[in-house]
Amino acid sequence: MASVFEDSLEGPDVNPAEAADVLTQSQFDQTFFVTTNGVAYNYDGRTADAADRHYYIEGMKGQSGVWGVHDALFQSRNVVAFYAPVRFHGEVVGVMVCGYLDETLTELMTTDLFGHPTPTYLVDPMGDVVAIGSSIARSRRIE
Repeated sequence: MASVFEDSLEGPDVNPAEAADVLTQSQFDQTFFVTTNGVAYNYDGRTADAADRHYYIEGMKGQSGVWGVHDALFQSRNVVAFYAPVRFHGEVVGVMVCGYLDETLTELMTTDLFGHPTPTYLVDPMGDVVAIGSSIARSRRIE
């Protein structure tokens, strides 16, 4: 979504309300846009300070990724957040963040193999488990 939105930019100044509105078209449980000064804008007009959040810090460095968030902004619940920088002519002008609540991710990741529950993991590049889609999956690290 970040790359589609950045293709529509006509300058480095992003209207955060417009960016947050674009995100409402997604199927994520939570979506918001974070400005360069760390203010997160939710689609409903609420704002929050995201300057200390991992996804903001890394996104402003030009990184994208997945991060498990406890006590998420706007939800106060556990969320798995997918984040990506928004650029204008190579300069990062904000960060888009989309997330799934625990129960949604568990539902999406629940799998059966030949009629038997199968552990499904979402892992980061280091092998750390971000989310587990089955109660039989217990490990927190994939070797």
